[in-house]
Amino acid sequence: MSKRFTETDKWKDPWFRKLTPVMKCFWIYLLDNCNNAGVWNIDWELAEMLIGSPLHIPDISGAFDDRIVWMDEQYLQVKGFIKYQYGELSENVKPHRHVLSLLEKYGLREGYPKGIHTLKDKDKDKDKDKDKDKKGIQGETNYIIPDPKTEPAKCLVLTYKTMLGLRHDDRLWDKKHFPRNMTAATEILHYCVDLATAEKCLRDISENMEKADRSWTLETIAKHAPEWLKKNGRTDANASRAGLRMAIAERSRERTGKGDLVPASSGSVLDAFRPGKDLQPADQANGQ
Repeated sequence: MSKRFTETDKWKDPWFRKLTPVMKCFWIYLLDNCNNAGVWNIDWELAEMLIGSPLHIPDISGAFDDRIVWMDEQYLQVKGFIKYQYGELSENVKPHRHVLSLLEKYGLREGYPKGIHTLKDKDKDKDKDKDKDKKGIQGETNYIIPDPKTEPAKCLVLTYKTMLGLRHDDRLWDKKHFPRNMTAATEILHYCVDLATAEKCLRDISENMEKADRSWTLETIAKHAPEWLKKNGRTDANASRAGLRMAIAERSRERTGKGDLVPASSGSVLDAFRPGKDLQPADQANGQ
């Protein structure tokens, strides 16, 4: 049985005191059931059974939005868990190595020690850096388009991203904005159930906002989603690929030197969305 540090004064903390009994139970459950990197493999059914109450994503987001990170539909991480349990991580401390390996596994290693490198390792890292420079900031050659069936929240964020006029493979935007928008996307899908309905909700509400000359974000859409759903209901789930395909087609256009638009179909990203083809990394779609 694993043992962990716990803050006994949390019961005196105004933040914790104001939580509902269900949210108190969920927070303690989360701290006990996340792994050593503070990552919880999301299992709502088990959590609800053990806590003895239904759990709702909007309630969880509202209560813990500044304390957890929604990595995707499968995982979330408790932000302060590692620092509280281990302090500063070091490769020289044996128990810390397992935590660092977990962070590596989930792509969360950035900001933590990279470990002791041999000269060969350093040379390999330099080669990797050179490869990254060749690929460019966008990382176009290895950007993987998410599968609407297994990663609908990621697809919804990607649709939102392209609607803003950004490239679908803009990794700088992903690094800064993706986690927060994953929370909003997950909440929208919680209401809309399927991706097709969520995309229609996104487009309808955003169009109304723009007509009224009002700014909007994915969080704005999440806020208005229940009201929209009451008026419109769900759409055909079989159209789940359409919105994402249209968004990329509309926004993935590049200007030539003369200022003319080059049709997005001339690029290879859309190949992944053509009938009969599975989603694949952009470099495979390019035939590289």
